[in-house]
Amino acid sequence: MNKNCDDYKQKTLFLWNDKSFILSREAMNRNINVDVVYKLNTKLFDYIRNRYERFNLPLLSLLYNGWKKDLDKYTTIIVHDFISPNVLKYINRQNPNIRVIVWYWNTVNRSINIKEYLKYNCEIWSFDEDDCKKYGLFYNTQYYSKSIYLNNKKIDTDIFFVGKDKGRLKYILELEKKVNKIGLKTNFHITKSGRSSNSKDINYKYKGKISYEEILDYIAKSKCILDIVSKDQSGLTLRPLEALFFSKKLITNDKSISKRDFYHNDNIFILGVDNLSELPRFLEKEYHKIDESILLKYDIDVWFSRFFKI
Repeated sequence: MNKNCDDYKQKTLFLWNDKSFILSREAMNRNINVDVVYKLNTKLFDYIRNRYERFNLPLLSLLYNGWKKDLDKYTTIIVHDFISPNVLKYINRQNPNIRVIVWYWNTVNRSINIKEYLKYNCEIWSFDEDDCKKYGLFYNTQYYSKSIYLNNKKIDTDIFFVGKDKGRLKYILELEKKVNKIGLKTNFHITKSGRSSNSKDINYKYKGKISYEEILDYIAKSKCILDIVSKDQSGLTLRPLEALFFSKKLITNDKSISKRDFYHNDNIFILGVDNLSELPRFLEKEYHKIDESILLKYDIDVWFSRFFKI
């Protein structure tokens, strides 16, 4: 990146809930200042914090980490939509001149209400094109990191899926049954969510949460990644970017993906458009290499630079 980008990095703070997550670590590896919002990350501490938040108790800032003492060092603070609006309230009070960017990593209807953020001085950005049009938000793509690598693993699975139920369990299980029937081996890791399916006719034992490092190992052992998006989502999830960065095949129900700059029909199979009987043949095709300039568009450095248009 150019010198201007390095200057912006020095004066920007990226706030997370968990410093150990791979993308927060990647941000640190790119010399972006990263800190966690709260001092501790334990169940007891989370309970106490939730009480403070829910009942709007005073002195919430006592729970904040060391970044609160360094606000004079930064001109910009970036937060994801899972960060409490109370954090913005504190920043505005301590230093009203700081540029605060809220980036929605989730669709608006599945996250904190925009109105809660708009009470404070901030810019709101999103990965979802439709949400940007609907709510008048700034757009920035989903992001990943070209510095993340897969370990060498023997391929033992055709299709890998990992994700929360989110009311889509029946659809995913029916799809799994169909692809198993045509001779493909699957590894579907579905975890429970707040909007989990309640249908009594679905006999499924939810899997436990796994680390992102475990997810990467499963991807390494798979020919293809499955991506299932909600009907009201237009932005990319991490799954297509994982497929792109690791040169893996992708199966998705996102029909708009054919308009993406990285789309190639040798690499991406679109459910509801492509014939399911052709799936085994699709998996055997050689991966069509995507130009690195397209891949870099979604790298964390370029994603960061777009907030400053450099």
